[in-house]
This record gives sequence, C-alpha cells and structure tokens, in this order.
Amino acid sequence: MTRHLLSFCLAVTTTFTAQAGEKFFLGLTAGGNYSGTTEMKTLKSGFNGGLSAVHVLGTHWQLEYSLLYSREDAAIKTNAEFATEFYGKPVTRRSYLRLPVQVSYVFGKRTQPLRPRLFAGPSLGGLVGNSDNIRSKEPNICIVDYPGHPVAVSEIGVRAGVGVQWRISRHFMTMLDAAWTEGLTKATAYPNSGIRNRNLQANASILFSF
Repeated sequence: MTRHLLSFCLAVTTTFTAQAGEKFFLGLTAGGNYSGTTEMKTLKSGFNGGLSAVHVLGTHWQLEYSLLYSREDAAIKTNAEFATEFYGKPVTRRSYLRLPVQVSYVFGKRTQPLRPRLFAGPSLGGLVGNSDNIRSKEPNICIVDYPGHPVAVSEIGVRAGVGVQWRISRHFMTMLDAAWTEGLTKATAYPNSGIRNRNLQANASILFSF
C-alpha cells in the first residue's frame, strides 16, 4: 500500500508540473496532530510533514493533495489488573504515509491576497510502523517499547476542514489549515474489530508555482 501511494503521488506530480504558470503549486507542509481511535476518547499529540500540491481549477475551486509522514499515538484500552501494575494507560505509537486528496472552495476574488477556504475529500493511509509504549512502576525501568497491537496495513478515511491561503506573489503562496480525519475502515487487524482512527491536524504549507 505504501509503495502504491508513492507511485500515485509521483505520477500526479509529474503530470501537473508539465503545466505552466500560476495553475500548479508545489511545496512543503508541516504541523501537529491529535489522534486517537473510536475505542478511546483520549487524543494523543503527534506530528506530520511532507509534500503538498495545489492545482488551481478556477477562481474558486482547487484540487489539493499531499503525501505526508504522520506520527499518530493512541491510548490502548486495558483491564484493571494491568492498570495497577503500570503508571497510566499504555500508548500505541503508529506511523503512516497519508495521501489526502481534497477539493477546496476558496472565497473571495482571485486578486485578493488573503482568502479563506473550505475543503473535503478522501484520505488514504499506509502503515509504515507501530509499537506499544508503557511506563513501569519500577524506578529503573521507565519506558518499555515492544511490538505493537496488530494494525491494519492500509485504511481509507474522509478529511474535511477550514483554512486560509495568502498569495504573497504570483509564484509564492502560504496556507494554514485545520482538518479532521475520520476513518471509514477498521484500524486494527483483528477480524471482528470495528475500531477506526480519528485525527485532528493543524498544518502550515509553503508553496511555489512553476
């Protein structure tokens, strides 16, 4: 799944970079997230970053997509016996390559430098690593990492949010976004599990046109 995400992103980028002028922007994105699952209400902090692209379709519409490395932690549900042996709740640490593809509606006129926007679209995720982390009561054993709970190697979700973009010049633009991603497919590899991922992101992007 991860290999397919990389191939798709490369193919789309190659296609759009062939277009000239102000219609295609490519740049970097970085930010933080709070992630969890439908099983646990607690959200844990993480980070994400990678490449982003914007294809301007008209005065108000844009096609936007990114390839992001996303570190997402989530609390694990445990029984009372486990909780008495360790401090707090264990955390599963997961890393994904995520490919959100979204359609954006941009308010205002194209000549305005600062414009708010709404966006929504699907988000594909490919697992690149996971482990579980616990804090022991033993004074000389602070943190224990071990192979994580079985996690689905791929997932599909829907992503929506709000943002603002600042067109600094014809060939330079910055964007600030806040988005919520809700998983549609199960996040674990257990056969009968209905647990899904959820994620709140805040990102900043720097984009250049070619």
